[in-house]
Amino acid sequence: MADTPKSRAITGLTPRAGATDLTRMIASKRDSAPDVASRGVEAAAAPAATTPTPAPQQPVEPPPAPPTAKKQTPKAPKAARAATPAATGAKVHVSIYLPESVSESARAAFSATRHLEGDESWSSYVARAVAEETRRRERAHNEGQPFDAPAGRLSPGRPLGS
Repeated sequence: MADTPKSRAITGLTPRAGATDLTRMIASKRDSAPDVASRGVEAAAAPAATTPTPAPQQPVEPPPAPPTAKKQTPKAPKAARAATPAATGAKVHVSIYLPESVSESARAAFSATRHLEGDESWSSYVARAVAEETRRRERAHNEGQPFDAPAGRLSPGRPLGS
């Protein structure tokens, strides 16, 4: 085992000249035309910049459409309009705090039954639960009609006096 020790020096390609200054690659610091001479390429190999620029054209405006008698349909009152994200298709981010026991129970029920109930996600599960409770309260307290949306934000935390 009298082998001669091999050199453990790292070897490879030599670094490029000027490779440490990468600020030239930032678009705002570039010239409008590439600097061909600095790369060692002859100017004859560069494409000629003799492409004519098109003359600016005036925007063509379409003729105005003839006036038509468009029937204006009045918007439904705010209370009658569907204001839920599920009805409009839009989704909003909602942050809430739940008691730990409720959260754990709900997550366990979701995980165990999502394939049976067709839940797409935790969000869809929670949205369906909130929508069902909302419908229950509308039936019980507002003759099945949607409540008016409150102006401004809901109050955070516990009600006063509790």
